[in-house]
Amino acid sequence: MSGWRLLVEIFLPIPLVLLFFLSLPFPKFFRRTVLRLTNNVMSLPLIGGLQLVHVMLCITGVALAAMTKNTLINNRFSPPADTALSANQRQHYLGQKWRNERNFWIAALSFMSWWGLFCFYKASHKRVELEEENQKLKDRLSAYESFQNPGDPQNAEESEVTEESKKDD
Repeated sequence: MSGWRLLVEIFLPIPLVLLFFLSLPFPKFFRRTVLRLTNNVMSLPLIGGLQLVHVMLCITGVALAAMTKNTLINNRFSPPADTALSANQRQHYLGQKWRNERNFWIAALSFMSWWGLFCFYKASHKRVELEEENQKLKDRLSAYESFQNPGDPQNAEESEVTEESKKDD
């Protein structure tokens, strides 16, 4: 399997599919499941304790840098306009230019999808943590509010009833 085929068929679809599922408005249980799946895929241990996301960012970053260089070199060196080129030479030049530009955009999309997945996962994970913390604080607040507050009108009525019952005793 060639490098570009590997990039297009494996390195590109994985982050796009995970980004798609992370962006869907699932209920809490499914959202946590998708986050757990994304974490398992991204933190898959590889060479020397490196995680999959770091290796993919390096591979796709190198591919992007190489294709940027090739595209700039190919666009800088165009055939002289005064030289008569045969149809085959012109097709060869245009084919190389098209292939380099295509590979550049594939590498750019692949790198940005891994980078976007990494950033979106971090933001989604932080959001779930904050929602859980918010729910805990709401539970604590409702527990504190269950105690009687002297300034609360509802509690004031209840306290009047209890004071009247104490006078009767």
